[in-house]
Amino acid sequence: MNKILLTLSIFLSCHLLESCHTKEMNAEIEEEKADFMYSEILPKFYHEEGISLSDFVKRELKYPKAKGCIEGKVYVRFLVDKYGHSSEFEVVRGLSEEADKNAIEVVRKMTFEAGIENGRAVNSWVIVPITFSF
Repeated sequence: MNKILLTLSIFLSCHLLESCHTKEMNAEIEEEKADFMYSEILPKFYHEEGISLSDFVKRELKYPKAKGCIEGKVYVRFLVDKYGHSSEFEVVRGLSEEADKNAIEVVRKMTFEAGIENGRAVNSWVIVPITFSF
């Protein structure tokens, strides 16, 4: 009986320590996630072929197949980390479900240089408008 209690006690202690450690790690990750809403120097779009952001969007954007012409802008917000990787895409103002989905797909394909604050690369949020027009 004592062996069972000792084993259970060790298991619970390890589980609690692991749980606390995981919570601390998650808190650090959340804290690191967005150093700046808008950095001193904003993340900059770049493409290895040297094309501009507008040319890239024109090339990659697929127009919705919905009836009628959909025109307007979809604003996509996302995080560019200090290594230039983007994540956490969300539409902050959209047009339609299909247009919003297409806008996010275009933004996912974009590559960025990280934002700069006080001379160092930082995580920062970016909002990109994707224009649908005929």
